[in-house]
Formats: sequence, C-alpha cells, structure tokens
Amino acid sequence: MDILEKFIAELSVLKNTQNLDFALNTQEFQNPSAHDTHFDAHAQELQTLILQTQNLLASLELLDTKNAQILARLQAKVDSKLKIAVIGQFSSGKSTFLNALLGEEFLPSGIIPLTSKVCEIGYGKHLCLEILYKDGSNAFESLEVLEQISPQENEKIASYKVFAPLEILKEMSFFDTPGFNSQNQNDTDTTNALLEEVDGVIWLSLIDNVGKLSEKEILNTHIKKYNTKALCVLNQKDRLKNESEVQVSLEYAKSAFSGIFSEIIAISAKDALESKRAQDCKKQAQKFADSNMQSILDFINNALIPLRENARKESILNALKILLLDSVTSLRGKNSALCNYETFLDSQIALFASQNPLAKKAQEECLRVYNLADSLLDSLSRAIFAGIRKEKIEFLRDKKNSFGIKKSFFIAKEVSILPKDTILRSFDSQSEFFREAKKITFKELEKLFINAFLECERAHNERLQENLGQDLMDFMKNFSAQTSHIFLHAQTKLSTKTSALETLLHTNFSNAISFVCAELDSLIWRGVRTFSKNEKFPLFEPSLENIRELLNRAFCFEEFLQKLFLQNNIASESLSYLTHEIEAVKQAQNLAEKKCKNRLKARKILAHIKILQNT
Repeated sequence: MDILEKFIAELSVLKNTQNLDFALNTQEFQNPSAHDTHFDAHAQELQTLILQTQNLLASLELLDTKNAQILARLQAKVDSKLKIAVIGQFSSGKSTFLNALLGEEFLPSGIIPLTSKVCEIGYGKHLCLEILYKDGSNAFESLEVLEQISPQENEKIASYKVFAPLEILKEMSFFDTPGFNSQNQNDTDTTNALLEEVDGVIWLSLIDNVGKLSEKEILNTHIKKYNTKALCVLNQKDRLKNESEVQVSLEYAKSAFSGIFSEIIAISAKDALESKRAQDCKKQAQKFADSNMQSILDFINNALIPLRENARKESILNALKILLLDSVTSLRGKNSALCNYETFLDSQIALFASQNPLAKKAQEECLRVYNLADSLLDSLSRAIFAGIRKEKIEFLRDKKNSFGIKKSFFIAKEVSILPKDTILRSFDSQSEFFREAKKITFKELEKLFINAFLECERAHNERLQENLGQDLMDFMKNFSAQTSHIFLHAQTKLSTKTSALETLLHTNFSNAISFVCAELDSLIWRGVRTFSKNEKFPLFEPSLENIRELLNRAFCFEEFLQKLFLQNNIASESLSYLTHEIEAVKQAQNLAEKKCKNRLKARKILAHIKILQNT
C-alpha cells in the first residue's frame, strides 16, 4: 500500500465505511505498488552496502568508534522518512494547508505567528504535542497548548513536534517553519538550516497576491538553489471566479518564478477540508477534485520520492567512499609514519655505532683515563725510586793465606735501603699522590653515555608529541620502555666496570703502595742475605722498571690496559651491546610486516570502493 492509498484509507477511517469503498474506486488514487517495491529494493541495496562496508572495516580492524558512528548515521539515513518543509509568508495559511494535506483539522490556525518555531508533524499513535526545550528537556501536552504559550515561555523552547495517528505520516514528516523574517534573523537562519536537510520544499503563497517584489527577493535569495525539490503552491484558488482566472494566475506565477520551482500548482485548502465535511460521496469527491490537492500528492510521489531516493543513494555512496578513502589515507599515513619511525630507529641505533661521534669521544675518554693512570704510576715509580737510599754494610769474608791458614775479614758494600715507614707516610691519604689518584674517575665517560640516553629519550618524547596515530604511539611507547631498560642495564654494566677500576686506584691505593714497598724491601734483603753467603750472587739494585712492574701488579694495571686501551674496551663493549639490543628491539617491532599488512588492507578497501562506484 503506497502513501496515497494509505492516506485515503485514513480519510475513510476518520469518516465512515461508505467512504472507504468510494476511495478505493476513485481514479485519482491509483495503486503504485511497483514504486514502493522499487523504493524497498533501493533501501535494501544501500543497507547491504553499508553492512558490507562495516564488515570489511571490522575484518581489517579499522572499525573504530568514529567509523561506527558514521555507518550508524548512514543506516539511519536509509531508514529515515521523507522530510518536507512547508514555508510561506505571514498569513499564507500554512496551518490550514497542512490540515488539508493531512486530511484532519488538528493544527491550530496561525501556528507559526504564535510560536515562531519549527514544528515537525510526524506519526504517533496518539494526537499530542511534544515541546522540546533549549536546555534539552521536553514535555508532552495537548495541541491546545500551542495557542496558550506566552512569549516568555516560547523563548525557552527550541522546537515543537506534533504527533498524529495518520498513515501518511508513517512515510513522511512535514515541517512547519518560521519562514524568512527580516525582523528576526534567527527565524531566517533556522529555516535555511532546515532547508539543507529536507527532501522537499513547499512554498505556500496566496493566488491573488502572488509575485510581489518582496516575495521574489526572498525566493531568489533562499529557495532558488533548491529548485529541483521545490514546489510552489498557490492557495485559495476558490477565491477566483473561474478556471480561466486560475490559469492566468498560474501563468503569471510561472513567469514571475521562472527557474525557482520544479512545479507550480494552484489549490484550495478550503475545498479539501470541506470535502471531508460533505456527507454525500459524490459531492465529497467533487470537492476534493476541485481542491487539486491530488496534484501535491502526485508531486510528492512522482518527484520528491524518486529525487530523494537518488539523492540519498548518491549521498550514502559518497559518504561510504569518503569513509573508505579516509581509511586508505589513514593506512598510507600509518605506513609513512612507520617508514619515518624506522628511519628514526635507525638514527637511534646509529648514535651508538662505532663510527659515530659518541664512539669516538668514548674511545678518547677511555684513552685519557688510561693515560692518567699510566702517568700516575710513573710518578709513583719515580717517587719510590727517589726514596731509596744507599748504605754501606760490612760483609764477613774468609780467605786462606799462602800457608793454608783461614783468615776472616770484613768488606764494605753499598746497599740500596728502602725506608718503608718514611715512604709510606709520603703516600698517605693526605699526600699529593693520593689526591691525584682520586682525580682519576670515569664520570666523563659515564656522562657521555648518560647524555646519549637522555638524547634518545628526548627524541622519543618529541615524536610522541606528534600526531602519529594510536598504533604507532603504542609501538613507540613500547620501544621507549624497552630501550630505557636496555640503557639502564648498559649503564649499570658500565658503572660496575668503571667502579671496579676506580676502586683499584682509590680504595686500593694504600695497600698497593704497602705491597710495593714490602716487595722491594724483601727483594733488597734477600739479595743481602744471598750476597753475605756468596759474593757470586749480586746485591739487588731496584730500578724504575722494577718499581713500575710492582706497581702494575699492585694496581692490577693489566685491567686498565684491557678495559681502556685495547680495542675491545669498556666503551666498545657498551656501544656494541646497545646497538645489538636496540636492533633486536627494532626487529621485534615487525615494521616490514606491519607495512605489508597495511598495504593489503588498502588494496581490499580500494577494491570495495570500485564496487561502490559501479553500483
């Protein structure tokens, strides 16, 4: 059953059962059921395309809240009823016209002058009024309230909605508008905003007052751009003497309103309402035919509904294509961001590469510390050597004379003596040597690495401030967390090694000097003892090389050589560890795989867009 048939059925129910038989046999109300089937097929096709798009985005993990909301709005658009705005100048009889069009006198006369608000007329099981307030609240009242609302109360109201149990309103809604009011720009703005949304526009004008200059200006300014969906209705044709005068007025209106409307129709809302009151079926039919209201219904059926279907289909398809293209753009943006991120990771890894300035500075710092330690041990060697003094010691010797008689005598030899107590006091914690040893630290080397870590962290934080998309942000946060752990581990390892070397110089300083002095003293007196027994064994004469060798042993200087001077020193070890571990984190991100997946997703979306284009 199409909207016209439903409309007649409703009229019949409101009147009597005899009228129902008359309406079903009236030629004016043909049954265009094929049109409804066509309409349903279009709606079904659009619903299928929306569902396919939703399923595609869901399968590609791209159905976020925003996309879901867009698809829900498009689905609601498919299911939405036809919307028709009724506009006219002051006293053009809009309320009467709507009562006649809907076949029921339920709207108060002059509703717009009373309210100056948009009033939607839609389907409801019971006749009532819903008042929608500007604060978001609402209230349901009887229609009589429209004539009782004070100007002060009306200021608090955003719009009205009238519900009526008429079948025609199941298919479409009508909007009674404030119109274009030069004294109230809000009325004009509200009406213009509504015109953008509706599927049809009916401009109501009085037939004997049509074509005034002020009316032309309004139509050219506000209505002309909607000419394909706009109908001009010349009301009160019953006031003219005959059909000839009606045609003259129509021709004049067509000339005056050229290019503004899709069609111009003369009607009598009064005759249409009187046809309801007539008791005689033939008189009722004649009155309704004279009103020419059927032409308006035909325009809705034959012009607005197909136009709405085409516009809705085009609008929904375009919206789906835009949504999908945005997804493709987003995927390409993600891939571009992934490429940039990959380059960024490479730059982070490069910070610790062997040819990087950081590596060079770290090597130089290791060498500097090594040289300081080497120089300190040289100074200690010279100081200890300078503290050795010479003393003459007599050694008892036996010698036989020519007669074979053994004779004892003493010989004096200069012996190197190490005054341990004196030397040890010169190397205590208050000595210049100890202060020089304390100055040899690895703070600068550790600072180089700490600054490098902070630079990485700063670079990450800067990137995180950019609009990179949630996926990439998650990747970067994950990378940042893992590299922070790697940096901390590397820093701990480096600090452990440098602390061990500093301990050898600082904490071990007194023990090392004591060891060297004890060893030297032992070697000297061992030489004395062996020489006293047999002069063939020479006395021990300490040299700088001897002392330095003992200092090397005491301070474990071999560790300094390996950890600071050789190629695989602590700086190289730390840099190698960092590059290896960060590279491993980068590989674990599977960036190449993610980019490949995004490209495949984009191809699937583009294939679906082609389907939409061919629909």
